[in-house]
Amino acid sequence: MKKYLALILALSAVLLGASACGSSADDIANQLRQAAGLATSAPAETPAPTASPDESGTAGNYNDPAWSNKYNAYIDYSNYVQGPLWDTIMVYVDIFGSDDAFVAPDESADLASLKPLVQSDYDVITTAQNAAYNDSISFGDLDGAALQSASMTKTFMDVYNEVSAYYSGGQYSDDDYAQGQGPPG
Repeated sequence: MKKYLALILALSAVLLGASACGSSADDIANQLRQAAGLATSAPAETPAPTASPDESGTAGNYNDPAWSNKYNAYIDYSNYVQGPLWDTIMVYVDIFGSDDAFVAPDESADLASLKPLVQSDYDVITTAQNAAYNDSISFGDLDGAALQSASMTKTFMDVYNEVSAYYSGGQYSDDDYAQGQGPPG
């Protein structure tokens, strides 16, 4: 679980920074690459989006439904990671900390607060992935970065749901936290 925590925290920081300063798709993609320890690319010169169709018909056209749907899917994804998913992560961190080593929760910890993520949570991520696959509208490198980060986010969500089921179902008391500690070594 904690190996995904660092990735999600980095992703959230990048998305928060990008949305706060209005970064371009290339800037966001480079920030994601940098957070993942990958080489960055030189940003391409991109024209500002226009409110009317350009020669290609749709690129950067706010009035085009396909462009707006893709844009909104990415914004919804960013808002989800920075809002509800961030809150979920913080509940986990409040109980278990953020260190790599397992620490049994304090007796007063509210393990029932580890609520499972539900289908509507997954739907936000799936919508962003589907938008990234839409080749009729390109957001440049952001499309690839969205696919990678959405895949990471879904993996995190799956692991989190295992953790949620383990603790909220009381299995930890049956095995004295053995599964919560993970494999030895």
